Amino acid sequence: MVFTRVEQNFSSAISVLALGIFWLLICAGVFVDLGFGEGVALAVFAGLMIPTIFTAVMLLRKYRKLEEHRTIDYLNLGIQRYILALFMVKYGLPKIYGNFFDYQLFALDSPMGSASEFELAWYLYGLNPWQELFAGVMEFVPGLFLLHRRTYYLGALLLLPVVAQVFLLNLFFKIGLLTFPIALVLLLCNLSILWSEKPNILAFVRSLDFSSGEGFPETRSFFIKVGRYGALLLLVLFVFASTKGEFSRSSKGMKYDALVGVYSLEKMEKNGQSFEPGDDEHWVKDLYIERQARWNILRRFNGETDAFLWRFTEDESGFEMMINEGGTGDAADVLNEETRLAGTYRVDDDLLVLTGTQAGEQLMLQFAKRGPKPKSWFW
Repeated sequence: MVFTRVEQNFSSAISVLALGIFWLLICAGVFVDLGFGEGVALAVFAGLMIPTIFTAVMLLRKYRKLEEHRTIDYLNLGIQRYILALFMVKYGLPKIYGNFFDYQLFALDSPMGSASEFELAWYLYGLNPWQELFAGVMEFVPGLFLLHRRTYYLGALLLLPVVAQVFLLNLFFKIGLLTFPIALVLLLCNLSILWSEKPNILAFVRSLDFSSGEGFPETRSFFIKVGRYGALLLLVLFVFASTKGEFSRSSKGMKYDALVGVYSLEKMEKNGQSFEPGDDEHWVKDLYIERQARWNILRRFNGETDAFLWRFTEDESGFEMMINEGGTGDAADVLNEETRLAGTYRVDDDLLVLTGTQAGEQLMLQFAKRGPKPKSWFW
């Protein structure tokens, strides 16, 4: 394929950016590591970029005058795929060796809510060594494919989800100052390589036709149509069910949303008398009422934790809270009737007051809400 003039300009700009991150890698790896400092590295980088931009512009003008457009495309795609291959091999090998996602030991000893986006992301991606190995292979092997003209397009196809995921990781998790522009340029290189075969891709897509049922007996065609429209109907029902739950909350759903948060006990009365739980294992110190009710956790005064379910009763302010011995998530509910707390509740600003009966005791529990605020979407 020969790019149009506009596409060629974009491709040439991407090639210059690709050479830029290559020079950046060289300067950071040589001058900074040798102790010259970031100022010297940036000065050398600027000194390399000026002739790079000048050369790119001159070559573009020269080959356009000679009407050698294929040469321009060949040079641009060559620069892009070799630099993409270089970075994929560079970042893939450490993952294969298992020493790329080295999370900070300090972060492991910090509350999750105080850890940075970078620390959380690095811990998650480095938690399972097999996942890290797979990520490394999916960068290293397609990176090698980019080096050969018969396999480079397959390499670019395999790398697209990988490079896109790396870009999103850098965009949303603040991985590093330099890694974001590098991830962006590598994604642009990948897209430019794929775009170079746009006519062939479109021709391939247009050639696909799995809808033809010609030649089938009438009965079989009937059942195929029933299956097709049945699948579409199920899809519409699934979309409707998910959308309805998000935009049309029930009264109980809205009441539950108002409760979501972290609460700590600050005052307790038992049978009308003030009571100090101490480290008694029977009483609750903290409540974690999650947006997804199946994940609710309580912490007792002895430090032990349990899952619990919160339910509203028919009374306007009635509730029951039951220990779930089945745990959180998808485990089957095993509700402990003996530890059930049932009564009424009220919310006053940042206070949650529960009044009810548990194990034959009349209780008043006053919890202070201490955040964090529940997760919310753009709207």
